[in-house]
Amino acid sequence: MEGAGALETNEMPSVTFAEKTKTLNRRRGSYKAKITKLQSFLKDKASNAEQLLLQSKLDKVSEMYSSMEALKIEYYEVVEDEQLPNLEFILEEMEDDLEEIKVGLQTLLLKHDISKNVSICNTALSNNGNSPKSSFIKLPDVNLPEFHGVIENWSDFKRQFDSLITNNSVLNDTQKLFYLRSALKGEAQTIETSEDTFDSLMTVLIKRYENKRVIINSHIMNILNFEKLCIESSKGLRNLIDVINKNLRGLKLVDLETNELTHQFLINIIIRKLDIESRKLYEMSLTSTELPKWEMFLEFLQN
Repeated sequence: MEGAGALETNEMPSVTFAEKTKTLNRRRGSYKAKITKLQSFLKDKASNAEQLLLQSKLDKVSEMYSSMEALKIEYYEVVEDEQLPNLEFILEEMEDDLEEIKVGLQTLLLKHDISKNVSICNTALSNNGNSPKSSFIKLPDVNLPEFHGVIENWSDFKRQFDSLITNNSVLNDTQKLFYLRSALKGEAQTIETSEDTFDSLMTVLIKRYENKRVIINSHIMNILNFEKLCIESSKGLRNLIDVINKNLRGLKLVDLETNELTHQFLINIIIRKLDIESRKLYEMSLTSTELPKWEMFLEFLQN
């Protein structure tokens, strides 16, 4: 009887853990569906949405962050250690998706704030008999993209800044200059021009930082100089993937697209960054003599 009782006691937690994991997986699936729905909204409807609706969606994103954090803690209480790397990768992907949605919604809200502030300011100045061309506006609560003088970040900064400020027809040159100076930090903040105008400052920035050759070399060296992984590490692999994706995205922003040849070079370079065990596993995963596909290689790294 004692043996039977001991057996029953040992089996109950495993069943409980299995049921708990199943419940958590269902919650994770529900959160993933909500994230997908938010992504669809951002892609198809957000640009024409009212400010209140955008704020409501942003509030939901904040709630999702809290829910995801609670889910992660509950997972850690029940899953086995060997399951953690894959689980952490899945949850981090979902958090990355949430971050992209958050930035997208904040960007749209910033555009609303800019338009509203300019309208209010110009109306007030007109009522006072002043010219709106000399008006200044309050910087919205949502932060502008910042540029600290790192040349490889210039293309991404300029793309965002142009979308929000440079191409914004409701802003005059004085207001654009105000926003541009607010966005410059560190080394970039010290740049001066002979004329205190938006065009002159932007021209100087372009001449200094829009050096395609230097930008491309910088992104390539970031990949080449990534430190070799000495031991098998899910965190190390995630960092490697982040460096690859960030710098390939940077190369794409300067119109340098990858192709099958560059993919083969990248695969061979990155393989040499892997630890011995991961390299063995990758070689074992190759089932044909055909050249490996870039997408399959990334999938291997992620899994």
